[in-house]
Amino acid sequence: MDSFRKVLIIDNDNESLQLVIDHALTVKDSSDTEFHFLSCKPQEVPFISEASPDRHKQFFHERKEERVNYLVQLAEEHIPATHRVEIHDLWTHPPMEAIELACELIKPDLLVKLSDPNHYSEFFHSRTLDYKLIKSCPTALMLVRKDEFGDKKVLAAIDGGTQDNVKCELNENILEWAESIAGSFGSLPSLISAHMTPILDPAESYQNKTLRRYRQKVVEEQHENIQSLVKHRHFHLKDRHIVEGYIEDRINELVEKENYRLVVLGNHRNRGLRGHFVANTAERLMERGKSDLLLVPY
Repeated sequence: MDSFRKVLIIDNDNESLQLVIDHALTVKDSSDTEFHFLSCKPQEVPFISEASPDRHKQFFHERKEERVNYLVQLAEEHIPATHRVEIHDLWTHPPMEAIELACELIKPDLLVKLSDPNHYSEFFHSRTLDYKLIKSCPTALMLVRKDEFGDKKVLAAIDGGTQDNVKCELNENILEWAESIAGSFGSLPSLISAHMTPILDPAESYQNKTLRRYRQKVVEEQHENIQSLVKHRHFHLKDRHIVEGYIEDRINELVEKENYRLVVLGNHRNRGLRGHFVANTAERLMERGKSDLLLVPY
């Protein structure tokens, strides 16, 4: 697990930025953690050029100065003086381009942003900022809900049945981040792993037996893998869920039932044609779920 030594907070011009700062403070690595604020131009403010009317230029500069001053005030009020704080003004760039430039410049370990459900639309969600970040964010990404849901509890979602080295390393990172953040909440994290079962003809009794044996084998293997993963970690002994079906559905059911505040999971960044038409687990959770998300890239 990489330390969160540099945290980039995205200011998307809303009054809930203090909530985002509070979440960023819960995952800081130490007193050496740097907090970088990126101020982006809000959608309602038009870009300006040499040919823009003077009133547009004045409005643009007034709004920018007002927002940057507000960020300075928030940082002074809520971030301890032991931390280095920098404000980055990239109003001359579209938000996604500004974030990409900031990531190249700062090389943050974590990007934190308020997620607005209204950013999603049924047909044009690929054009929204949250969606683009899930697709292309080069670092860990925390998406914070405006309406806080649940208790200070953390759920780690892993692939407990994988033998792939890359995914096994991802599982380790997910568990370590979940354990660290739950510790800052004063709680122990829980764990969920899902698997799919082949669809067999229920009319055939021998296939029913095959299906039962398959399910039992999968569950036993995942129990062994998970036991090995959490052997030296502080996780709830009983809150380890091995479930069947689509992982995002099972996560949402568990979040509703147990009131988890944060879900930590891997972010498979589908790109190209597949990425345009096929949503990954993180995207579906962001659209349908209630909890905050911490997405670990791989």
